[in-house]
Amino acid sequence: MLVYDRHNVIYAYGDLERFKQVLLSHSLEERESVNLPDPHIHRYHAAYDELAKEMLCYRDWIFSELRDSDER
Repeated sequence: MLVYDRHNVIYAYGDLERFKQVLLSHSLEERESVNLPDPHIHRYHAAYDELAKEMLCYRDWIFSELRDSDER
């Protein structure tokens, strides 16, 4: 399972070495930690709604709630 959050962070659960190889092969990089500014804000731009819909429809996604065991 992969979880992509609003901070552009991907959390991977399962075969971590396999995920790592796939992500590295797509020019993503591994980081030990992520530093998010505190406080910070999220901005919404209606102009990107259609682009966001296209991106999300590009693949068949399975959405589910996080389980208690997924929480850190």
